Order: sequence, then structure tokens, then C-alpha cells
Amino acid sequence: MKPNIFKYDKLWKDTYLHPDIRSDEYDLFVDEITTNGIGRDIYWFPAFKPEFCDKIKHIANTQDHWGKVGHSQYRTYDTWLESIGLNDVYNKFLKEYIVPLAMNIYGGISGEMDLMTETENFIAKYPPNHDHSLLPCHVDDSEFTVQVCLNNNDDYIGGGTWFPKQRTLVKVPKGYMTMHPGSLGFRHGARRVLSGTRYQLVSFIKGDDDDDGSKKEENA
Repeated sequence: MKPNIFKYDKLWKDTYLHPDIRSDEYDLFVDEITTNGIGRDIYWFPAFKPEFCDKIKHIANTQDHWGKVGHSQYRTYDTWLESIGLNDVYNKFLKEYIVPLAMNIYGGISGEMDLMTETENFIAKYPPNHDHSLLPCHVDDSEFTVQVCLNNNDDYIGGGTWFPKQRTLVKVPKGYMTMHPGSLGFRHGARRVLSGTRYQLVSFIKGDDDDDGSKKEENA
């Protein structure tokens, strides 16, 4: 029986998820990214099988919504998961597996993160010789951000996520996810892709509620 990528169920999980992400033994598969032996509070871990990465790239390229809706702060070459019908499915995955993992790692994240009040989920595409072959350094509007590498590192030359304060360039294997706080201390950008095409599945995850339960006003 073939899985329906638009239906979040046991078959979806069996087909697309890496077995490690389905456990809560975080100490066994979550690693901190270090530079010269210094921990950077940026983490990486296996999340998806290659089948998921290939399928979601195929859907995004077939529907071809690239760059039609971007972020107000930075003009990016994106496809929103909502526009290709995968936002609800992916939010269920984030709430079941990624929010508990983040709570375990960071612990002191403000707000009721188990509620996951809001997300922004999109695929970023970095083609060569293009206005969007890089992304300037910026700070995410999130409690924490996760990114999934959707293709092999040898599919492109250049690229990677650069954290200037940490002096750290992040490039992980296909299907792996990285996680970092969305705060001023984690300003970052995407280095230029020189050949090939880089794809990243990105989520801004928010959960900062006021004491009265209303969501805080977002930064302008």
C-alpha cells in the first residue's frame, strides 16, 4: 500500500520518518554543532528518509509556486507548504515530535510551547546564477527554527547556513534537521550557491502566549 503524503497517519510515519525521530531517546541521536570544541546551541539530528525529501521537492517543483509569496523582511524564493497542501500534515508532525524535542533540549523556552500557537512552514530554493542564490543575514521571528536539508550536499557547490557570531557554517546530510533559537544571538544567512540547487524545508515555530492567553503582538 502506497502512502498518501497528504494524510498524516501510521503509514505516513512508517514511510517517511527516520526511526530515531520516532523515539524520545534524544541523547542517543541529537548532537550539538560545535566549532573548535565549543558548543553553539545549534543542534542536528536525523528526521526524514530520502523518500520524503524527494517527494516534497517533486511536489513543490511540479506546482511551481516559487517566489510568488515571500517574507516581508527579506525577499526569498520560497514555496509555502500551505500553497502545496502540506501545511496541516507537517504541523501535526512538528507538534508530535519536534516541539517535545525542543522542550527537552532548550527547557527554558518561554511560553506554552506545547501549544505551538503558530508556525510558518516553507521550502526555500537556492538556484545558482539567480537573485536568490543566497539569503542575507537576519534574525528569525520565532521561538525556535528548524530546517530540513532536502538534498545531498554534493548536489550543489557553495551554500550552507552561516552563523557569524558563532563562526559556524552548517551543512547537514539529506533528511537531517537542524534546530536553533530564533533570537538576536542566532543571526544567520544562506551562503551563495555556485552550481546545482539547494533546497531547505524551514519552520518558524512560535508559542509565546501572554499571561491572559492572548498571543503577543509580532514584531513589525
